[in-house]
Amino acid sequence: VTDPLLDDTLVEIAGSVIEAFAIPGHTDGSAAYLYAGILFVGDAALGTTDRELVNTPWVFSTDQAENLSSLERLVEVLDVRDDEVTTIAPSHSAPLDDGLAPLRDMIARGGTL
Repeated sequence: VTDPLLDDTLVEIAGSVIEAFAIPGHTDGSAAYLYAGILFVGDAALGTTDRELVNTPWVFSTDQAENLSSLERLVEVLDVRDDEVTTIAPSHSAPLDDGLAPLRDMIARGGTL
């Protein structure tokens, strides 16, 4: 890697802008990406069958507390731009089309159900 993405980096690909956010916790190098209103959170949050988000389980996470804290900081950054985020897309479940609400709810619950 010769040019790593840093927190709050904008990348333009074929005229489309993708914004990267560092969210360490699941792994030290975890990142979320915002593109066209979709917030890709990877494995930092898992979707449930009830269409809610939960924190990554300890067995798959470097540091659960840091992961939750990183997601909380991400919500704070994006909160002032809430209308930009329409959908949250975790890696292993269906996307959630409720803006930042699922992340806010997860954080309020401490990452669990």
